[in-house]
Amino acid sequence: MALLLSTLIFSLGHGYEGSAGIVTVGGMGLVFGLVYLWRGSLIAPMVMHFLQDFLAMIFLSFYEMS
Repeated sequence: MALLLSTLIFSLGHGYEGSAGIVTVGGMGLVFGLVYLWRGSLIAPMVMHFLQDFLAMIFLSFYEMS
């Protein structure tokens, strides 16, 4: 139950991205939550979140340069 609630809160926190963003971020939040339960630590989900944001910035910067 806690995993579903945290996923809902995480996805609603990204509501500014619209309904598609909420669904996408909700899926990512569910994966992050499952990794937390598997590893028993927030470090792995935090690193995953950082890498996702960092790679998105890199890909967007290359896209804008072309």
